[in-house]
Amino acid sequence: MTDSISIQLDQTSSEFQTGTTISGKVIWSAAATTKKIELRLFWFTEGRGTQDIELIEERNWDAQAQGEQSFEFTLPTEP
Repeated sequence: MTDSISIQLDQTSSEFQTGTTISGKVIWSAAATTKKIELRLFWFTEGRGTQDIELIEERNWDAQAQGEQSFEFTLPTEP
């Protein structure tokens, strides 16, 4: 079995405003050795100076050979 994972968003736009909600589903097919599926929402900045990164939220699911889970994240108001 080949591992695969896809994220399907409910929204059709690829542009999002701060404070809005992003929702969709994660669909996977995993090897028996896979223990957990994680989806993370984070932001990062780079450029002049140091790079900043912050984890906002994450979702975790016990891995099964195949699975599908819905998710929802509210976008932060910063950086």
